[in-house]
Amino acid sequence: MGRDTGFLGSASAHAKINLSLTITGKRPDGYHEIESLMAPLTLCDEVSLFAGEPGSGITVSCPFPGVPEDASNLAVRAARLFFRERAGGGDIFIRIEKAIPPGAGLGGGSSDAAAVLSLLNRVYGKALPDEALFRMASSLGADVPFFLLGRPALARGIGEILTPVSGVRPYFVVLVHPGFPLSTAEVYGRYKFTLTRPGKIHRLRVLKDGPDGGARVETGPTRLSALLSNDLTAPACEVRPELYGVIAAVAGSGALGALMTGSGSAVFGLFDDAGKARAAREALLGAHPSWTVFLTRILS
Repeated sequence: MGRDTGFLGSASAHAKINLSLTITGKRPDGYHEIESLMAPLTLCDEVSLFAGEPGSGITVSCPFPGVPEDASNLAVRAARLFFRERAGGGDIFIRIEKAIPPGAGLGGGSSDAAAVLSLLNRVYGKALPDEALFRMASSLGADVPFFLLGRPALARGIGEILTPVSGVRPYFVVLVHPGFPLSTAEVYGRYKFTLTRPGKIHRLRVLKDGPDGGARVETGPTRLSALLSNDLTAPACEVRPELYGVIAAVAGSGALGALMTGSGSAVFGLFDDAGKARAAREALLGAHPSWTVFLTRILS
């Protein structure tokens, strides 16, 4: 690992939750198409860039269990793409201070990669246009473009087709990580299509036209039941049946609504009162000391 020779900049890499996730199809290449309302959270990793020693290449430090510190790290792959597109540079040391648990459906690795792309473009004086950054982000992973956008959005396709969404309330979020990761590929692989898909598909037609070509949604407490749905819950619970208990515990903590996010394993509950959210977090920690329970908030 190369040592750093000078600080270049840092950025927060925020987690996300899926307020809804519907599988709408499967492409010939095996990727599933989705329709998902996604929102960033205040919970975040911190990503810092340093100039590396000449000839050191792109290196990364992230002393967190389960996170690679080699070329397979998505942040390293993002930096390599950036320098290939820019056709120059490449001695960079990336330090990631991790708070987002991996394998939880919170997009931590994708968010780190998006932060690296944004930081490098800032360091090099906006060397690349936004279109190039989003193209690179799409090639890195389905969630990476969402983190470049940095606001609530409706994601379609494999997640790369984004429509900004307004009207998402800044709910307090009690977020439970039950202590185990889930494989995205395994969970998606267990999803079973049915012959008929009434009702749930295109559930987000409740979206209305919003400003600047975006969309708007009402996420008040009375509307949450029309949104909070995740097609991957059942396949995730096939892999880890104890997830049913996690969802039930969060739902029973006083949350306005509770849902597994992404392909799991994290489960969130939404609250409109900070005191109730804090009390729920304390109760969940007391009853389940092996869980990690965060108190965070939607960034809207």
